[in-house]
Amino acid sequence: MFSQERKTPEQILSDFSTSHPGAETYVNMIDSQLAYRSHYNTSFSPEVRAAQERIYFAELCLNGKTEGESVLRAAQNNGVTLPEGWESTLDTWHGDYVSALLSRFNAYLSARGNCLSSMITGPARFPVARAQKANRTMDNRHQEVTELLPKFIKSLKRQLLPHGDGTCIKSSAPDAVQQLQSKIDGLKTSQEQMKAVNKLIRTYTRKGDISIPGELRDAVIEALGKKGYSVAQAANLIKPDFCGRIGFADYQLSNNLANIKRLEQRLVDVKATQEKTVSVDETFDNGIGVYQSDDNKIVISFGFKPDEATRNTLKKCAFKWSRNRDGGTWVRMITANALFDYERTVRPLLAQLES
Repeated sequence: MFSQERKTPEQILSDFSTSHPGAETYVNMIDSQLAYRSHYNTSFSPEVRAAQERIYFAELCLNGKTEGESVLRAAQNNGVTLPEGWESTLDTWHGDYVSALLSRFNAYLSARGNCLSSMITGPARFPVARAQKANRTMDNRHQEVTELLPKFIKSLKRQLLPHGDGTCIKSSAPDAVQQLQSKIDGLKTSQEQMKAVNKLIRTYTRKGDISIPGELRDAVIEALGKKGYSVAQAANLIKPDFCGRIGFADYQLSNNLANIKRLEQRLVDVKATQEKTVSVDETFDNGIGVYQSDDNKIVISFGFKPDEATRNTLKKCAFKWSRNRDGGTWVRMITANALFDYERTVRPLLAQLES
């Protein structure tokens, strides 16, 4: 039998700050007495739990910065060009996140301080209903804490990635052509790589057999290693799948080729949209204004509520009423079809309306 010395709250905080540079600033944002009171009626060691709560807050702050950076790095890897000065915007965003988190975390600790445990206060005349209500309130406050980061990540994307993170290339992105071309080039490289790997693997199979003889496995793995595959990846490639196939299956090659053709056609469409010269910046005699927004949409500003027939025509042309813009505003993303519908149907309609 031996006894293990329990760390003091000061030691716990010190160890955490040492292993997490910059965390001490966030730890000190949480009042130690508030953290202590939050566990006074629910723990036999409220001082230790207080230290753990302060560490929990610091971890949330650090994770927020890490998550924000990872979102932007992923976008860059997808070929998205970040706006100039994005580092400063990221720092400001994180500062706002920490401020909002501090407010919610203090509310959570205050709510936890109202919670009771019969193991601490004693079972005699224990206020069950009051304790249950306090627990529900505490859970709600904690949920507000955990739900904050996803909301802030969305706001970061709106600020720095208005045209998406590159996972799905939007036609409205200013560098949509470059993104599409980069993705097509990558898929073509993958196609040639898969074909080369299959050709290499076939050179090691016996006539009429699709499996690799045991004595040649090491040679195949070594050859695949020269093409950039790890030992585990190479071994997986020469391992027969559920149909007994080795290497890349035919469906993988055909699917990749279909994606290349799909993106090439989309590239043609995007280029056509960007090269099409149709004016969407004009004001009619009746006061209706039409312009292209910063987010690449055709915006029709009436200044009044159009009649039902006009609204129905706009809907048929895929225009939508936007509640987030000035009153009486209808929008549609700029595409080749949108410009065609505007020129053929919407523009003549707007010109003949009376204010």
